[in-house]
Amino acid sequence: MRPIQILASKTLLVYFASVTVSANASSSRVPNSGHVAFSCGPQGLIHHTNETNGLKPKVTIICPQMPVMMDTRTEITCEVISSSYANITWYHNGQLISHKKKYNVKADRKTCDQTLKIKHAGANDNGNYTCVVVNSVGEETKTCSLVVKADKLKQVHIEYLKIAGHRKKAFLGGRATLTCSMFNAVGTVWRKNGRTVISNRHVWSTKHFFHGRGTKFYLEISNVTKDDEGLYMCSGYANGMSDNKTLYLQTGFRRKELIDLRMKHIINKCLLTVFSYCLRVILLHLSLQRKNLASLQS
Repeated sequence: MRPIQILASKTLLVYFASVTVSANASSSRVPNSGHVAFSCGPQGLIHHTNETNGLKPKVTIICPQMPVMMDTRTEITCEVISSSYANITWYHNGQLISHKKKYNVKADRKTCDQTLKIKHAGANDNGNYTCVVVNSVGEETKTCSLVVKADKLKQVHIEYLKIAGHRKKAFLGGRATLTCSMFNAVGTVWRKNGRTVISNRHVWSTKHFFHGRGTKFYLEISNVTKDDEGLYMCSGYANGMSDNKTLYLQTGFRRKELIDLRMKHIINKCLLTVFSYCLRVILLHLSLQRKNLASLQS
């Protein structure tokens, strides 16, 4: 009987978190009634088994020791035994894990071993992680519940509040951005003179840094007017704690615009002075004419 030649394949396609892995094996002699299966084991070895019938994949999920401490790296491993090609997909709380810097899926090229790596675990990473494995016969799923715990209660801290661009004031008719840098905040809000800032000209936005613990909170003001002057407060909240910083925003003209305004004022003043002088000369001339006329009539 001719031996069955198993063609080694190391094709790995990763599209978002959906990964198709082909069976990899070196040439091997097995009974013709069976199928070559591959196992994603922790040693990265391929185990050949003798299966007479096609079966659904066998899946084992390895969870990290709970709880996972906040800001640490953690990983979940999905080990699979399948008699045919297997398609492996990861989900977090029922949502497909898309390609983000936060998550990284690593697959062993010799097996279908899959490890989901989570960088700097945070509160948003709590929940159920599901490994879904599908082959030509059927589907199998395994779920791991991840619990992220803070090592200690971290206080909200606002580092600074300033006008972007190293400005001291906002220019009338232009744009101005207030930047508030804070740490460990979950909720944020902008207030002006004690009232929440809500306007089509005032746009809030955020940007995270330092592995998600830091937040830059922006207030973008378009078409600045004199009414935008006032006391602005940036507030951050978390775990029943808060921190605030204030800044008094002044408005004014740009240097060039201010010079132009001053020149215009000087020119207007000169014109007014000349007009006033000319008017006085005319009135004096009319007065002299009246006196001369009066003297002639007498």
